Amino acid sequence: MIERVLQQTSWLALLLASLIASPALADINGDLHPAQTLIKQTTSEVLTVLHDHRELMESDRQAVYKLISDKIVPHFDFKRISSLVLGRYGRRASVAERQNFQQQFERLLIRGYATALLDFIDAPINVLPVRSSAEDREVLVRVEVKPLGAPSVQVHYRIYEDHGVWKIFDVRVDGISLVTNYRTSFGGVIRRHGIAGLIDQLAERNARVTTR
Repeated sequence: MIERVLQQTSWLALLLASLIASPALADINGDLHPAQTLIKQTTSEVLTVLHDHRELMESDRQAVYKLISDKIVPHFDFKRISSLVLGRYGRRASVAERQNFQQQFERLLIRGYATALLDFIDAPINVLPVRSSAEDREVLVRVEVKPLGAPSVQVHYRIYEDHGVWKIFDVRVDGISLVTNYRTSFGGVIRRHGIAGLIDQLAERNARVTTR
């Protein structure tokens, strides 16, 4: 089942790819919203590592995992994302189950999409203007990714501010939400096998990928 979930959601590699693609930022009047700055700075940091160590990244998957963990994952609120993905099932789960699910889900995303990142290094993006006021604590950052030889893709980041720190809690790729997509897919697994069964399947999948 987890294999089918990954096949159905392989396009979500774009959510991370849009954080590493060559930036062509739409900067209105020279000002960027703090949430846009988050995307811009992450892009710059990751691009520097990828270009400086491209041969290593292409040959060592663990190096790519570390890059994602160090530079990209900290900008995602995986506790909130995991809670949204589990939905009503999360309210029935124990604290340990919620923690284990979050850990395995984060690993799933990192390992599932790491190999796709290098394919998008040279794809230009546009970070579009944010439609919000200075007082808004939740904003939508719209990114247009332009893969070479393929149609443009719209990637929308839902980002919120908490005590001065901006965190991503959902991503839509061409209108399809990461949270909603996984909630639907994982919900089927939970109904058949329970949350413990879902965690076991995720852990098994992650272990197989790690040993490759």
